[in-house]
Amino acid sequence: MINHKNSFYFVSCKEYDRDIDILNSDDPEFNASIKRNIEPGLVKVFDSMVYSSLDKEILKILIVIGDHMYLEKIDMNKCHNSENRFDAHIDSNVDKYYFAYSFNWPYFTFANKLNFIHVMNAFNPQFIQRYELPDNEVRVLETFLTDSQDLFILSETYQDIYNLYKIDLDATVPELQLIMNYTFEDVDF
Repeated sequence: MINHKNSFYFVSCKEYDRDIDILNSDDPEFNASIKRNIEPGLVKVFDSMVYSSLDKEILKILIVIGDHMYLEKIDMNKCHNSENRFDAHIDSNVDKYYFAYSFNWPYFTFANKLNFIHVMNAFNPQFIQRYELPDNEVRVLETFLTDSQDLFILSETYQDIYNLYKIDLDATVPELQLIMNYTFEDVDF
């Protein structure tokens, strides 16, 4: 849900639905949809925003469906005049190569298959922090953002060791720090 010009826009779908609907609280004629096949508990809407570009108003929506992240764009000017509710959906960018995402306002973070950790801050959308894990890391298993703006990263190495890293996002110069590790044997694989 996002507040814009004294009304609310809702991004919604049913448990088993073929599309995601965008509705307006004050305008029953507002009609926009994004084609997706939905299963229960599969959709998470992380954020949305409205921005103006030349003569258009664009609604951008960051959605996770399963393990894929979508950045959807809706042309709000086409949501009234079109016969087809899908015409307003003008762009979709998908990232299928990420995992271990976490969200705690104002931060959103995720890891990719190349073992980079990406950190985005809602208050500085033009800047993305990127941290590279050491070469011996196989993959990032989990990330967790605390209320005190600390990012914890759990990873697995080629040597059958779990590493736990921390980044203090409030620090003047945030750095990736290894804080502990333990073997697969220690936790019975």
